[in-house]
Amino acid sequence: MQKLFQKKYDYLSYCKPVIDRCINCGDHEQVQATITMEFGEGNYNTGPICRKCYLNHKGPRIVQF
Repeated sequence: MQKLFQKKYDYLSYCKPVIDRCINCGDHEQVQATITMEFGEGNYNTGPICRKCYLNHKGPRIVQF
């Protein structure tokens, strides 16, 4: 019975927050998302961004109807 319950509700388990180096500020903090930044012409850098930088630098939401 225990295994059946565990298998059925496994998606409800708590996942630890991911801590990684932010490509924007360089601090080791909790990751919010993975983004791609452009440095100069054609130089792209993809990596994690922390919650603080994500909230400070997110653009306005554009809604199309």
